[in-house]
Amino acid sequence: MDGVVRLVHDRGVAERFPGHATAAVRVRADRPLGPRDGAIAELRARVAASGGLAGARSGGAAWREVYAQMGAKPKYLPSVQALLETYEREGSVPVPLPLVELYCWYSLARGIPMAGYDARKFAGPLRLTIPGKGLPFTAIGHANAQPERTKSGEVAYVDDEKVVCRYWNCRDCDQTKLNDDVHDALFVFDLLEAPGVPGPAQADDVVAGLTGLLDGVAQTWSGAVDGAGAPELELGS
Repeated sequence: MDGVVRLVHDRGVAERFPGHATAAVRVRADRPLGPRDGAIAELRARVAASGGLAGARSGGAAWREVYAQMGAKPKYLPSVQALLETYEREGSVPVPLPLVELYCWYSLARGIPMAGYDARKFAGPLRLTIPGKGLPFTAIGHANAQPERTKSGEVAYVDDEKVVCRYWNCRDCDQTKLNDDVHDALFVFDLLEAPGVPGPAQADDVVAGLTGLLDGVAQTWSGAVDGAGAPELELGS
């Protein structure tokens, strides 16, 4: 999908989970999009420094409470919590694609769940909603596997054809994954009001922090939606 990407935050999510917002930035590049020189090393050093994991620990704890409210089983982790556990176990974030590695380190450094997608691969609006039980989901890296199914009470990102991300920010689908030749990417940040992490009021700062780490940027469009006062956002032209 070229042109505009629409991001929608359903009112039902806002009513059930107040104090949350989705920030997003769409980035078009004049060459394959990737991290600027030294960006990943800077984030690694930030995380390794004293107190560098404080945001991830605060964010992980806050999002685990949200997952409990969704009725998620313990095997479903907020993405920032999964990154934190991986880093504490392995001392690194083992991701083969530099662009994905960059946003994983950024997520860990800021304590914010986030994701990156090929902006051309959405069918209709990207909607944060409570889709109901039984929608099929093809997890990233498992294109030929039996699809998973959404659970009752689960919050998910969906478009007109597929579930894009399960349990708010737990696991992305295979169809919209980034690759090493992407020129048009959408980055999504899940923000909530909680101590120790950037909240909805810091959406612009969160977006600017990531875009400043990217190389090849030609155009950007950004904003935030919250399901109440600002339920929809258009990114692109």
